[in-house]
Amino acid sequence: MPYLPQLKVIFLDEFLKISCDETIRLIYLEWLQHPVSEAFRPRFQKATELAKEKNIQYWLSDSQAIHYLELADQNWLVQEFKLILSHSNMKKFARVTTIESFSLVDMSQTFNRFNNGLDKLKVEFEEFLDNQEAMNWILADVDQAANAANSFRN
Repeated sequence: MPYLPQLKVIFLDEFLKISCDETIRLIYLEWLQHPVSEAFRPRFQKATELAKEKNIQYWLSDSQAIHYLELADQNWLVQEFKLILSHSNMKKFARVTTIESFSLVDMSQTFNRFNNGLDKLKVEFEEFLDNQEAMNWILADVDQAANAANSFRN
């Protein structure tokens, strides 16, 4: 049977809602409105702190409300993720966006920039236009691990 995430809200303000399923070590960010740099950076840092604290393996970010990221913020994001990934067991990062912002914010290029410098880390990155597709992609790992554990027990 597929796993159904049990998301518990662990942070909420006017820009961002962060939820977590500690069982499968999933963090889910839902950006509620477009943040300027001064709002984006501290909230993203809050998410990274929570991800470290909870030893997150799966990160799902619903970024549909973020229309674009300034180049300075994209570069800052690369540095932040280098720090996170060098001290984490993260397996998958999924980002949900809109078609419009997909063309304005090339997160796959940004992600490749920090993933290239960390060859020993095997973090998969995908962008989606649909939340459920993103969640299914992440949960495929969880379901596969559960099936392997069940067959080991039998």
